[in-house]
Amino acid sequence: MLRAAVADFAALDGGDVITTRDPRLPGELQARHIHTVQPGGFDDTFDRCLATCDAALVIAPEQGGLLAGLVERVERAGVLHLGSRSDGVRMAADKLRTIARLAGAGVPVPPTLEAPTPAAAVSLGFPLVLKPRDGAGCVGLRRVGELAGLAEAWREATQEASGSPLIAQPYIQGRHASVSMLCDGRGARPISLNGQEIAEGARFEYRGGVIPLEHPLGARALAVAATACGLTPGLSGYVGVDLVLGADAVVMEINPRLTTSYTGLRRALGVNLAAILLRVARGEVPGSMPVVARAWFTAGGEVRVEPLHGVAA
Repeated sequence: MLRAAVADFAALDGGDVITTRDPRLPGELQARHIHTVQPGGFDDTFDRCLATCDAALVIAPEQGGLLAGLVERVERAGVLHLGSRSDGVRMAADKLRTIARLAGAGVPVPPTLEAPTPAAAVSLGFPLVLKPRDGAGCVGLRRVGELAGLAEAWREATQEASGSPLIAQPYIQGRHASVSMLCDGRGARPISLNGQEIAEGARFEYRGGVIPLEHPLGARALAVAATACGLTPGLSGYVGVDLVLGADAVVMEINPRLTTSYTGLRRALGVNLAAILLRVARGEVPGSMPVVARAWFTAGGEVRVEPLHGVAA
């Protein structure tokens, strides 16, 4: 995501790109100013970058309030953030409250319970899924097929959750999908329906996906994703909505940030998404952006593109 976003911003005219960089990150970045972050030095480096920026885009996970905290620092510095506001990040990151809010508005969501102990999840029946309340990606996700494995799965998920409480949901059978959205704080426009490739077992492993995904519930998925985002104030810029397409298009969570799908979407649309994010941040949500190619992408950011000929994914 970082390499893709930096490349898009670098391709624009009229400004320099500044980025932080973990020295362990492989590959080159196309930024004019790269600030390598040494152990223990992130906060100072981040603040130095903000002091020289007119606009910023934070790429970070929600877990532990990390994303919201960094966005708050951008806001306090008076820098234009090209993503969601900190209050929108906090609202979307809380999966339990998000599910409750969407359910109250009639959006299809799975029943969701707090799981402070393994026993708290038993009423959902099996199979069920445990996940951190503010998790990102597949970190801390566990599929539990029977009561005998619940205690161990809860222990493992708790350990990976790094202090976040767990929630439990029934396992929903269907096609893993996401919707890439553009939000402006007032409304939400779907860009594409994306297939997600997730290896399922006791653990879940996200492996990438495909854009576009053609599915009988495609139109329904776009509609419920837009409704879900509209019910979450403070969302702006690029937002991802994860769903499972089974008997219905069921919303699983809202990701108030760039997602891995960005790496494929920029190639599938054939437009500069950085330019789009700048327009949205200034109050201009673009109209239709048709998908012109099919893009397969991996979790590590590798992308393969073919012309779109209407072949189902």
